[in-house]
Amino acid sequence: MGREALCVFANGAPGTPDERDGEMLERSNKRPRVEVSRLATWGEPVGAPLVPRPSSNAMGTPMAIQNVVERHLGLPLSARAEDSESSLGRMDIKGARSRYIGLGDRLALLDHVSGPSPLLVNIADFYQFSDEKNFIIGTFKDPNLSGLVQEMSGYQKTFNPKRKQPGQTAEDRQSMILEMLHLLPEDSVIDVLVHRYVSDLENVLRVLHIPTFIKQCDEVKNLRRSGTSTLPPHLPEAIVAQLLAVVVITSRLNDSNDVVSAPIRISEDQITTSIYLLQKWLDTTKGKQRINLPVLRAQTLLLIARSANSTSMPELWNYSGILVRVAMIMGLHRDPEQLVEMSKFEKEQRRKIWRTIVELDLQFSLATGMSPAVLSSDFNSMNLVHVDDYDLTEDMVEYPQPKSENIWTDALPQIVLGLSIKERLDAAHILAREIDLERDAHKIVVRAKNLEKLLHSLQKALPTPPKGRSRVFPNIMLDIYLRRPSHALYRTVALSSIASRFPEARKGALRSSVAILSHIDALDPTVADLDTIKSRNYLNLFHILCRNEVVQSALFLCYEIRSYSLPRDPAMAERGFGEYRTR
Repeated sequence: MGREALCVFANGAPGTPDERDGEMLERSNKRPRVEVSRLATWGEPVGAPLVPRPSSNAMGTPMAIQNVVERHLGLPLSARAEDSESSLGRMDIKGARSRYIGLGDRLALLDHVSGPSPLLVNIADFYQFSDEKNFIIGTFKDPNLSGLVQEMSGYQKTFNPKRKQPGQTAEDRQSMILEMLHLLPEDSVIDVLVHRYVSDLENVLRVLHIPTFIKQCDEVKNLRRSGTSTLPPHLPEAIVAQLLAVVVITSRLNDSNDVVSAPIRISEDQITTSIYLLQKWLDTTKGKQRINLPVLRAQTLLLIARSANSTSMPELWNYSGILVRVAMIMGLHRDPEQLVEMSKFEKEQRRKIWRTIVELDLQFSLATGMSPAVLSSDFNSMNLVHVDDYDLTEDMVEYPQPKSENIWTDALPQIVLGLSIKERLDAAHILAREIDLERDAHKIVVRAKNLEKLLHSLQKALPTPPKGRSRVFPNIMLDIYLRRPSHALYRTVALSSIASRFPEARKGALRSSVAILSHIDALDPTVADLDTIKSRNYLNLFHILCRNEVVQSALFLCYEIRSYSLPRDPAMAERGFGEYRTR
C-alpha cells in the first residue's frame, strides 16, 4: 500500500488524492453504514431494519385501499418485495446536498464489507480494506505525508484542471435570477396562479411543500416591492425558478371564478421565454449546486411546464430520463428512513418528489412506447403518510398521526398511484420490448385485465373527495395515470392481426377508450356542471396533457364502429366469435 493506493483513488484514474475524497472518507468512517434493500414497490424493505421504523399501514395507507391491493396482488404490502441482496451503496450527506455512493464509485471499494465467515475472528475483519482506508484518511493529517499529498494534489490540478463551462459565474447567475424576477407577473396574478396550481395540479404530481413554498413566494414578492436585487442567504435562488415554472404551468388555466379578470393572462412569448430561461439557468447549475432538493424541484416543475405547453413526447421522455438519473445521483431511489442526518420532514419530502419523478417518466414512456428509466426493482421507499402538507412541519420529531381512511388528504392520490407502481412499470417495460404476439398475447391480456380490475377496486375504495372544481381535474388525471398501462396493453392486442382470438382485448380497449373520452364531457362547460367548470381552459389543458390518449381512443372507437358495417367472418363465427366481423 502507499502511493499506489493514493493514485488509484485520485479522481477515478492514476493521479493524486483529492481533498474532497479525504473528507468524504472521513465522514463515512464516522457515520454508521447504511445498507438498504432493493424493493419492487413502495412497501417495506427486505430484511431487518437497522433502526425502528413504522410499518406499512402505520405510515397511513387507508385500510380499505390496502385490502384492495392485497386481494388483487395476493401479497400484503409489507411482503411485496423480491428476494435480493442488500445494496452495498451508501449516502453521503453534507448540508442540503446528498449523493449516492454506488458500487461503481471510486470510494465504494474501501467501504466493502465481506460476508460472515468462520475464518474471521472479530468484527474488524469484516471490513476488507480498513487498513488501506485508514491510511488514506491519515495522509491528509500526517505531518510526514501531508506535504507529499499536497504536492501530488498540485500536480493533479495542473495536469487535469477543472474547466468551468461558460455562464457559470456568480454574476451571470445573478443576472438570470433578475431576469426571471422581471418575467414574473404582478403580485395579484401570482397569488391567483399559485392558488390555482395548489388546488388543481399539486396533488397527483406533488413537487412542493405547499406551506414552505407559499411562505417563500411571499418573501420573493416583498423583495421585488423593496427593489432589492439580491436574495437573502436563507432563500435559495431555486425558489425564483420554482415560482416562474408554476406561473408557466398554470398560465394555461383561466377561470371566470377567479378574482383576477380574464384579460390578464401570460402571453405565449412570455411562456416561451420563461421556459428557455429556466433551462438556461438549470444548465448553469452544475456539480454540488445541482444535487439539492430545491433545484430538483425546479427541474421537475420545468418538465411539467414543458408537458403543459405541447413539448413533443420524445423530448419529454428524454428530459424525464435525465431527471430520474439526477434524482438517483442524489440517492432518492433509496429510502432515507435509516439516515440519522436527515429530519423526518426532509425524508418525507424526498419520498414525495421521487414518486412524482418516477410517475412522470412512466407516463412519458407509455406515450412514446419506450422503456422507463427505472425497473420496479431499482428502488425502495416507505409509504407516504396519509396527511395534508400542512401537517408536515420542518421541526417535527415524529411523523404526524395518519388521518382517518375516510378522509381525503393531499397525499392520497400519490399513495394510490404508489400501490400499483410495480405493475404499471412492468407493463411499460413489456410494451417497450420486442413482443411476439403469438407467444405473448395471452399474458398481455391477462396483465391488462388485472390492472383494470385493480383500477376499479381502488376507485371504489377511495373516500369521497370534497366537492368543487379543485377535485374534478385531479380525479380525472388520477384515473388517466392509472388507466394508461392497461389501455396500452389492451390496444396492443386489439389492433393486431390476431385480435380475433382475443375478443376480451377488444372489449377492454373499448371500455378504456369510452372512459377516457368521457372525461371530455366532465371538463366541457357546455356539458358539465356550470357551478363546477366555467372555463374551457381545463378542457384545453386536458387535451394537451392527454393528447395521445384522446386521439387513440377516438380512433379505436371509430375502428370498432366501422367493423360493424363490414360483413361477418364465417370462419370466426364457427370458432365461437359470432360478433366478430372481417376488417
